Amino acid sequence: MAQRDMVPWQHQGTPLVSLDDIMGLTAHRNTLTEMDIRLLEALLRYNFLTAAQASRLWAAPLRTMDHRLKRLYQWGLVDRGPLPQSAQGGRQLVYALAQRGFAVLTRLEYPLAQDWTDDWQPKSETGSQRLSVMHELGRNEVCIAIAETAAAQGKPILDWEGSREAGQKFVANSAHHEWQRIYPDAVLMLSSMQPLFIEYERSGRDTKFQKKIRALRTYLVSGQWQTRYPREPWVVYAIPAGVGTQGVIGGSYGGMVAQAGMTGARNYLMLDEEAWTRGTWLATRSDGAVINFWDAITF
Repeated sequence: MAQRDMVPWQHQGTPLVSLDDIMGLTAHRNTLTEMDIRLLEALLRYNFLTAAQASRLWAAPLRTMDHRLKRLYQWGLVDRGPLPQSAQGGRQLVYALAQRGFAVLTRLEYPLAQDWTDDWQPKSETGSQRLSVMHELGRNEVCIAIAETAAAQGKPILDWEGSREAGQKFVANSAHHEWQRIYPDAVLMLSSMQPLFIEYERSGRDTKFQKKIRALRTYLVSGQWQTRYPREPWVVYAIPAGVGTQGVIGGSYGGMVAQAGMTGARNYLMLDEEAWTRGTWLATRSDGAVINFWDAITF
């Protein structure tokens, strides 16, 4: 794969402070704050963040988040890499958890770090493709927009699981003991205990989309979601501008969602980019009806 297709990660080779210093076990003045720990936890769960996304996620000034992430980089707890220039000009930095940051979470006995200690690897060291990073950042934008809108209505989301947390193994065919896995891009739990499976589809590859939607359809129709969730999940397909439907059911995306609805899994919604970037929140149902997203999910 061409080098230009990879994110050129920067690693802090010789941090100026030790882990004992950072964790307050010495008299060193530089120690982790609660927000620093939240940032490390978020990077473990969601893989990548920009300072702008962190600012929105915690409703904090952008300058504050930019400073905190730069300091975590100087301490060797996160890695960073430049993204392509945006349409507005300028270049953003994207951050990922470093091995040293994972070690901090392990020492703090953060549950996910303890669960994943045997096989976790820094995303910055596993050959992060630029398209993969952009996919996860796009997923973040959708989840943050939903979280912001829910909070503005006085009903903040209860949790946001990343793809690895949200992955589930289920029996696809009980007669033949066939197992299958689903990996939603994210799962948001609303205050009403309504789970949302978020699928951010920017590739435009029909085969990949079809494989995912069939697996989710099988999972929902099987009823095995009841072992994990109090309510039947909604599957929300977020389609960026230039991919698929531009706000109406049509093409292969619409056809596959409609097919899923007709075979018994009814909780499918499709959002185009204007829904979460401009706040229109119009969603297309599997029968082609355009409805309000928040009304549909019984928010």
